[in-house]
Amino acid sequence: RIDEILTFNDLSAAVIQKIVDIQLALAVRLLAEGGFTVEIDPSVHGYLSKKGYLPEYGARPLKRLVKQEILAPISKYVLANPEATVIKIREGKAGLEISS
Repeated sequence: RIDEILTFNDLSAAVIQKIVDIQLALAVRLLAEGGFTVEIDPSVHGYLSKKGYLPEYGARPLKRLVKQEILAPISKYVLANPEATVIKIREGKAGLEISS
């Protein structure tokens, strides 16, 4: 039985930015536990804010985006470059770029 309908307001840009910061901090902490230092270019925040927010779903896609465009590529990068201890993330022409 549904008694009432709740309407949620769209998330503001400031709130989305805070969510992006939280998700990136979690990713950095996870990588730090593995012995990696992560340097994130400010352009990454804007990229994730734009691509990870959909008004109909809110910020839910953001967590998936961080996994798909940061954590998975970093895993592949580390396997290909086992000597890398510093990982740099920045926005490139075709999305996010991972380097050391």
